[in-house]
Amino acid sequence: MLRQLGGGIFAYSGAAAGEIAPVKAQSTATLLSFDAGISAFKQVPGHPVPFQVYASTSDLYSAGQKAGASSNPPKPIFTYSSTVPRGSSGVTARIPMSNIATVTWTWDPTTQTYLRTQNGKADTLADGSRISANDVVVMSVAIGPTGIFDTAGNEDPLVVVTGSGPVSVLRNGQVITGTWNRPTINDTMKMTDSSGATIPLQPGRSWIELQQRPLQPAIS
Repeated sequence: MLRQLGGGIFAYSGAAAGEIAPVKAQSTATLLSFDAGISAFKQVPGHPVPFQVYASTSDLYSAGQKAGASSNPPKPIFTYSSTVPRGSSGVTARIPMSNIATVTWTWDPTTQTYLRTQNGKADTLADGSRISANDVVVMSVAIGPTGIFDTAGNEDPLVVVTGSGPVSVLRNGQVITGTWNRPTINDTMKMTDSSGATIPLQPGRSWIELQQRPLQPAIS
């Protein structure tokens, strides 16, 4: 996904060498790692490991530019339009991610955003406010092997974001279904509806959910 930005800044904490290797090799992003001692990160007392690591957007931008990242904004990945395309009712989307995790997005007409719930609990920020998005993009993706296993014997997934597959775009309380297409890692992803027209997003915050096949979202 990062390759489409043509650079950018990718901040992370705690990735094993094998997990972060593809990002280093293919993303072209400027990488900022907590484990490398980047000063933009801080540890907040009272939070259990590994949830004690925090950073601010402004500090990460500053650290990224010091590390050589461009200060120019990247080209947009998606097409945006404030004109609402025709779709079906999409006020609630229940998205099973695995046999132990389910995400739900619910349209809030007051804020004109979708609010996120995970495993039945409201997904919140540190200040207690709800995580929200103007657009929710649910991509159906293949999962490949990595050869990397955790201590419990579970293999880390390789999420395949090239090729094509079904996509559901939630915006403005409705859903537009179609297909995502990205032939190679050098291409920018395109989303089209059943007629072949590009699916535009509402300008604002967009959230991409990568749902492994053959799981499907339940949207109403």
